[in-house]
Amino acid sequence: MTSASLLGGWVPGLVATPTAWSLSHGSAAWAQAKPAPVTAEEISNFVRSALSMEPMRKQAVQEIQTVMNQVPTIRCDLPDGFTSLEPRVRGVAIKYCNASKRIVETNGLTVGRFNEILMVQRKDEKLRDRIQAETCRISPDVCK
Repeated sequence: MTSASLLGGWVPGLVATPTAWSLSHGSAAWAQAKPAPVTAEEISNFVRSALSMEPMRKQAVQEIQTVMNQVPTIRCDLPDGFTSLEPRVRGVAIKYCNASKRIVETNGLTVGRFNEILMVQRKDEKLRDRIQAETCRISPDVCK
């Protein structure tokens, strides 16, 4: 798995699809202003968060697929949308969203900053390369 596939679709607002979750927790304001430069420490914190969340995301998708054929879009920043989910799916989504938020914060980022880095790296090849290099440094097996 490459870091590009790892980072391809999720963020702590998580939009969940079988291959992706997005974890927004209400951070739309950052999209309107120019983001602050991303430091080396933030890249490390971002990668550690992403690597920690990925197994949980996969597990959540698998659990949801045992209940439903198609994984619905799940956004952690829109908890009202959880009410329309089947109760077992709602429980999985809530558990994932809460855990991913804790992971990001434990790694020294806010959910807003995590999402900001995620969005910026999609357009900024240099940042994406820095994230890739840090991913390979922290978890060489991911880059094989």
